Amino acid sequence: MKELYLHVGTPKTGTSAIQRFCADNSAILEREAISYRKMPFRYRDASAVRNGRFLMGPVTDDEGNRDEEEEKIRYTKGLELVLEQFKTCDKVILSDESLWLYVHLDNGEALRKLCEFGEAHGFVVKIIVYLRRQDEFIASLWRQKVKEGRPLGEYRDYGKDGHVRKRCSYCKTLTVFRDVVGRENITVRRFERNKFVGGSILPDFLDIFGLKLTDEYVMDNEVMNLSTNNDYTNIQRILNQLSPHPDVIFTNQSKYFADIALRLSEKDGEYSILMDEAQTEQFMSTYMNGNHKIAKEYFGEDGDLFTAKQKDLPVWSSDSQHFQESIIKYFGQALLDQQGRMEAMQGRIKELEASQNELKLALEQMRTELHSDYVQKGWIRRQISRIGRFARRIVNHFKR
Repeated sequence: MKELYLHVGTPKTGTSAIQRFCADNSAILEREAISYRKMPFRYRDASAVRNGRFLMGPVTDDEGNRDEEEEKIRYTKGLELVLEQFKTCDKVILSDESLWLYVHLDNGEALRKLCEFGEAHGFVVKIIVYLRRQDEFIASLWRQKVKEGRPLGEYRDYGKDGHVRKRCSYCKTLTVFRDVVGRENITVRRFERNKFVGGSILPDFLDIFGLKLTDEYVMDNEVMNLSTNNDYTNIQRILNQLSPHPDVIFTNQSKYFADIALRLSEKDGEYSILMDEAQTEQFMSTYMNGNHKIAKEYFGEDGDLFTAKQKDLPVWSSDSQHFQESIIKYFGQALLDQQGRMEAMQGRIKELEASQNELKLALEQMRTELHSDYVQKGWIRRQISRIGRFARRIVNHFKR
């Protein structure tokens, strides 16, 4: 039977890197009878390589109004394209990290509908999901929201949000998936470097399909979804409150704020954590039982699901000397950027002025040449006229 693989995230587990990799290497994957193709649908908040969004993702216009009729059209067309891919491939991959949340919200109803469609058309639905330690997930999600330009509060407030914390109940959401597609059709992987096959996310993902990462695969050198450190995230978080459009993400303003934060974070690295050891243990205790169940059911292990330890770094504080220095660096970098833009503009103005002077000289030369040509043509006309008059006198002379 054909197999439709849904790579459902979770968010902040390298999904962008996986999606870009699969899209860039679709021809190689198809030689292995695996299809990963972009869909002809575009969403305001999703890149083109997220090819599974049509399954459950809402369609909205520029004002944010939902278009349910268009959602139905895309769903039908998308499944038609999936069936078309099954004509040449045994496996089709659809990927979108928001599927994890949508299945949680509708208790698996949309997934059941898809499975019924699969039974009627000869394919089975399989799930691939990566899980990240909950405290790291929420911290990464908070940084991402800040990078998008959302005017959020401090991390400690964000981490207490009930809706956000529900997204960390991995065991509950996995139970929904299991009840719909069956345990045998779910692959769970841990988003931990020491657990990755080959030491990174891409060879680990290929391993699910029995493939190895070789030199023939195209590797995008651009790292997807870079993170900012805690200092620069907090600086941008405060600056986001200046936005005249707080509900709009990835504005030119927020992109510029994030660009500075990313460049400086790459230089400085991370030198703080958001919770101390006691706070982390208390936070993780909420999910301990569920994580133990996942470890037992999906990995055959007793005890903790995640093995990575918390980094031995100081807890972030707005009173730290590091943060004060980061503020100076951030706005110093902004000033240097503006100075660089001004110098570039001045250089461009000089180039335009030089081009203008060259144009003036060229026009003057053309004017001189035209005038000279005009004068020369006048002299020729006068000589021709003289010759004509002389010729007429000769003719008249012989006529007499």
